[in-house]
This record gives sequence, structure tokens and C-alpha cells, in this order.
Amino acid sequence: AGCCAVLLVVGQGALLAHHGLLLPLAAPLLAVFLPTALQVAWGYAVESRSRRQMATLFASYVPPEIVQRLAENPGAYSMKPLERELTVLFADVRGFTTVSESLSPQALADWINEYLTAMSLVIREQHHGTLDKYIGDAVMAFWGAPLEDAAHAERAVCAALAMQRTARELSAAFVAKGWPPVAIGVGVNSGLMRVGDMGSQLRRAYTVMGDAVNLSSRLESITKVYGVGVLVGDATRQAA
Repeated sequence: AGCCAVLLVVGQGALLAHHGLLLPLAAPLLAVFLPTALQVAWGYAVESRSRRQMATLFASYVPPEIVQRLAENPGAYSMKPLERELTVLFADVRGFTTVSESLSPQALADWINEYLTAMSLVIREQHHGTLDKYIGDAVMAFWGAPLEDAAHAERAVCAALAMQRTARELSAAFVAKGWPPVAIGVGVNSGLMRVGDMGSQLRRAYTVMGDAVNLSSRLESITKVYGVGVLVGDATRQAA
């Protein structure tokens, strides 16, 4: 477009100097620059839409700073399923049936909301994990996707320990309100797993699947057998 405009102007100058002819340039110049301007505007609109879509896709899973990094280069990330080495965490409330039976429906809703909010903040905001889902009173999260992170195992272990500290603080606050205390078990495991947008035609979610995921859930369930707050798989221990 720039070259065409220069040629038009130079040609007009030559005609004017040698032949005294002054031709209208507005229409030709508009014909040159208008398509370029429209192309730039369209490209900007498409890029902005891609950034918004990326932010919308991941906003409920990861902390804002990670969403910002994803939005800066939306073409490099997607929810398309892939295989990657990640670390996954499961956390579950001990004796939740007893807790639920001792509270009114509204008090139980308040109890679980405060608990899940506190655990989610530890995972997302403090340790930059991807919050997968809530399964009743259980929390599932993972590290290493959508952004690759070589320290995914270490981050998950640190998050598990922080969740235990937060649970103790939360328990004291609950007792002060006259609510039942809270105690949790946490299982952490690392390994190859499938991560991406999975589900049915009716409902989908950005999640992880695989044997390494199943083992993490089993580790969480046997924390009560060993009487410990956190159990990690051998792959996590080596990686962290």
C-alpha cells in the first residue's frame, strides 16, 4: 500500500511538472489505504476476541496472572487434550457425614462455602495451581497445565502443606462460631496423564485423566489409614 501511494504521488508530481496536469488523487489513495486499514482493524478485532475467549476459558481454573499470560499469546494454548507429565492433588474432609448431620442446611452451606473458598485460594492464588473441580466436599487440582511448569511437583506438595495449615486455622474459626471443626486428608501424585477439555455433549470441563490421577485419589483416601495429613506418591517425592 505504501509503495502504491508513493508511485501515485510521484507520478502526479511528474505530470504536474512536465505537462501541467493535476489529477484527482483522493479516490486512488483511498482505494489503496482503505483495504489496509480494514485489514488492520479486522486483525485487531480477531486478536482481541481470541484474548477474551482465552481469558473466559481459563478464568475459573487458574489465577488471574496465569490467565494474563495465556491471553498474551492465545494461539499457543488451547483446551485440546494432550499427554503431559503433571502433578495432581485430591483433598477431602474427614468425617464430613457427621459434620453435615450436625448443621442446618444453611449453616452447612456456609461451612462448606468457607472451607472450599479457603482451599481454593491456597491452590490458585498462593501456589498457582489449576483448580479442577469440587466433588462434594473434596477438592481436585493439578499443576503443569495449561502452562508448563517444571516445578509442578514441588508446587503441589507446598500447596498440600499450606492447605493443612489453613485447615487448622479454619477449624479454630469454625469452633469459635459453634460449628464442627474441620480436618482434611490430602493425596498428591505425579506422572503422565491426559489433560484437556473432556466430557459429554451436555457438559465439558478442563480436567485430567489417567492412572496417575487415580493413584492420587487413592493416596488421599488412605491418609486416614496411616494417620497422616498428606501422602505423596513416589514419583512426586522424586520430582520434588
